[in-house]
Amino acid sequence: MINYQAGNIMKDYDAIVVGAGNSGLIAAMELIKKGKRTLIIEQNNYPGGCATSFVRGRFEIEPSLHELCGFGSDDHDGSLVRLFKDFGIQCPWISIKDCFRAIGKYSDGTSFDITLPNGKAKFIEKIEEYVPGSKDKLNLLFSVMEDIHNGLSYISDNTKYSVLHLIKNYPGMLISGSYTVLEVFDALGIPWKVKEILSLYWSYLGVDIEHLNFVHYSSMLYEYISNPIYIPKYTSHYLSSLILKRYQELGGEIWYCVKGEEFLFKDNKCIGIRTNKGDIYAPLVFPDIKQDIIYGKMIREDLVHIRQKKIFNARKGNYSGILSTAYFCLDVDKDELGIKDYSIFFSGNNKKQSNEIFLNDFVIFLCYNVADPEFSPKGTTVVSFTAFADPVFFERLKQEEYYSVKTKMGEYFISLLKDKLSIDISKHIEEVEIATPWTFSRYLNTPMGSVYGHAAEDWDSVVARTLNMDKDYSIPGLYPIGCDTIKGDGYSSAYLAGKDIVDFALERIKEQ
Repeated sequence: MINYQAGNIMKDYDAIVVGAGNSGLIAAMELIKKGKRTLIIEQNNYPGGCATSFVRGRFEIEPSLHELCGFGSDDHDGSLVRLFKDFGIQCPWISIKDCFRAIGKYSDGTSFDITLPNGKAKFIEKIEEYVPGSKDKLNLLFSVMEDIHNGLSYISDNTKYSVLHLIKNYPGMLISGSYTVLEVFDALGIPWKVKEILSLYWSYLGVDIEHLNFVHYSSMLYEYISNPIYIPKYTSHYLSSLILKRYQELGGEIWYCVKGEEFLFKDNKCIGIRTNKGDIYAPLVFPDIKQDIIYGKMIREDLVHIRQKKIFNARKGNYSGILSTAYFCLDVDKDELGIKDYSIFFSGNNKKQSNEIFLNDFVIFLCYNVADPEFSPKGTTVVSFTAFADPVFFERLKQEEYYSVKTKMGEYFISLLKDKLSIDISKHIEEVEIATPWTFSRYLNTPMGSVYGHAAEDWDSVVARTLNMDKDYSIPGLYPIGCDTIKGDGYSSAYLAGKDIVDFALERIKEQ
């Protein structure tokens, strides 16, 4: 039983995880597997964070997951498969056949409409078809990316790894480690059209190729192209529920509608957290919270190390993944509409009236029923559009203008599909929901409505964050997790960050 006497929760734990998002759930699983009495507190009344679902009418809608990578090949399990197997989590998966279709314009103004398949050999052959003479350069690029992939796997599998082993076996990783994507592309002589095709993947990380670290980009791109990619059969909420169920089977606890307000300290060491329900104590606290909020609002300023202050001053609130997403539930089958692609990247299609709302001209279209015909009731279809919102526009937006702006966004997405593919969904909309940065900010409690963390670019890359963990985790007992930390953005990255940061914390305690 929980004792709320005198406004305090009088039950101690070995570890508290603040937030039941992707990283929080996996961190809690890792802690409970390591024998730690663990509590998750979650501000909402259900788990998952972004990995959830919501219902409108007769439709259950996936809010954010496009694809998951990290599954590996037929003969070698990837990092995500090993993680789920280790935890005893069994989820039915659906394979995504193609990487994506892309419709837009090259920088010289010429148009393209390309579909790129999954699988390294097929991917390279298809690009050779679109850009003749590029095959040799792509093979060279993939050999470097394979070095990086294998090197990162070696580091992930070994708490104590050998730099000499890395130099000898994965030289491509060390040679490219400090360079941006564009710098590596140029050094390898990648043809400019191929660079523009491959740069479409910047949207998955929220950083352009001029500033994105190549190792970070490569680890994502290699997984998405070389190995199968999947989505869970029953939305990401089902996957979150499976993880939570397994955690509870192993003895873990979760309390809903409990919001962390301030971290508790004794002798400059974190010993727990103050919540809207009272104080909870544990020698280890893992907040799945954006670090601006952790260090800016939940810790006394004198306890924040000067390094953290300098880092966040340098970041200047530079968040990636400030998104707007429109969800349309249609009363007609996808085949009747002529929708054949699961994922389409629209690039170079911005209309004049949308410029003030969106940061750029990039839109991701998804049709979930292409991947899973049973995603929605028979004879219906669910599609979504995701674009990068202009944070300045929404910061200045007046409350009374909000709904007219959402309508404008919806009309833009509808017209985009009609103009580019002659598919008109306007007469078949049964349910619609449009999420803006305000929506994500309210639901996720994140600055500027960011669904990712600080942009992992240049000096602040995932490589730099990983190598500086000893310095960056400077407050004993407090270990921030999530996409704002060492692995960067995305579902798979958040899962892996939760496990790796727990392992780092426990190893540090063991050494001390």
